[in-house]
Formats: sequence, structure tokens, C-alpha cells
Amino acid sequence: MTANNDAQNRELGTVLPKLTGSYNYLPFANPGSAQDAIFRPRPGYSPAPIGPSVATMPSDYASATWVRKVVDVVNNMLSGRLNVGLKVILNTSTTSTTIKDARISAVSALIFTPNTAHAAAILSSIFVSSQKEGEATLTHSPTLDIDCVFTTTIMG
Repeated sequence: MTANNDAQNRELGTVLPKLTGSYNYLPFANPGSAQDAIFRPRPGYSPAPIGPSVATMPSDYASATWVRKVVDVVNNMLSGRLNVGLKVILNTSTTSTTIKDARISAVSALIFTPNTAHAAAILSSIFVSSQKEGEATLTHSPTLDIDCVFTTTIMG
């Protein structure tokens, strides 16, 4: 690394990955700045490396690929992106609606959040009348409104 690159890194507050998987936090030109607070090392575990890892053997490459996928999933979960939402529109003029999704199991909890005023009005009449792997049948009051839209959270 040249002296010019070192100066740029200190100025921009660049975080460079080490080969060990932890981060090297470079000093900032302005200690105490907002950038300094963001990238200052914190106690606990080192963050997962964001950049590519160096694989020397095929087994290392496979391990690094799976670790990267696990890190992405965990980071998404910590950001609130759990992939548990489903948009459901109730059938009109009937008393049941079947929803199919691979994430539904026989013991999943289905939580309904109305997205429209018509959906909020009919919410108290909805219950899950049958549920099995990949499918749930909702029983509800008949409605003529075509905009009974819910966001359904699938847990378990």
C-alpha cells in the first residue's frame, strides 16, 4: 500500500478486510466525528467480512460460499427482513378463501393485518378453518368488496 493510499483511507474512513475475517479500522482525520463513531471497533464479535474471501482449496471455497449465504440471511433478519409476509385478497361473494404458500405448515400462526378499510371491517369475522402443509383455508363473512386486502404474517 502506498503512502497516497494510506492518506486516502484515513481521509475517507475506509474499512479494509483482513485475511483473518475481521476488520481493520483505520484512524480518521477527525477523531470524534460521526464517521469515526460509525466505524469505531465495538466490544464483542468482529463483524462478518463483506468482501470476498481467499480460498486455497475447493473445500475452502464451498465453506466460504455457505458462510457468506448464512451471513446474508442473518444480516437480513437483523434488519427486519424475515421473508414471512404474504399478500392475501379475500374472495368476493363467498365465505372462504384458500391461500397456498410453501411457508405455511400445519402449525403455523397466521396473523392478518388489514391494508384497506373494507379489510379492517371484515377482520373480526376471519378465522382459519383448516390448515395443512402449504395451504390454509380462511372462513369469513361474504363480501362484495374487491379490495379486502391483508398482509399476512406466517410464523412457524
